[in-house]
Amino acid sequence: MWLSHTQLASASVPDLIGFLASPHELIRSQAARELVNRKEQPAVAWPGLLAARADGSWVVRMQVPRAAVHLGVAPEEAVPVLESLLDDPSDIVRGYAAWALERFGRGTQADILAELVRQGRHKPPEAKAGRTRRCT
Repeated sequence: MWLSHTQLASASVPDLIGFLASPHELIRSQAARELVNRKEQPAVAWPGLLAARADGSWVVRMQVPRAAVHLGVAPEEAVPVLESLLDDPSDIVRGYAAWALERFGRGTQADILAELVRQGRHKPPEAKAGRTRRCT
């Protein structure tokens, strides 16, 4: 089950926050991504997305660091959340958290992830010829 383009486009920010409680992972991930990409009503969207930190899907949780950056969350509010996401079970979520921390001036993404590897909290990326991944 998923939301159509029309449903996403016509949904209000409170509607999208409501979709974050859906039992369907795809709907939750669509709603979280849409909240970030719209950049509307950050004072309403950010608290809704903060609750998504506990979601069972990394696809939903990865939107929290993106939201901190793209919604313009104040550093004093965003940085503790992002630092807590460095302990997320998903490498992808940890990568996005490091990316967002770099945008908040807390070091480079590479250095943050290297420190996590050194501490045994993150596995080093596998070398894949010709393939790189950048967070946005």
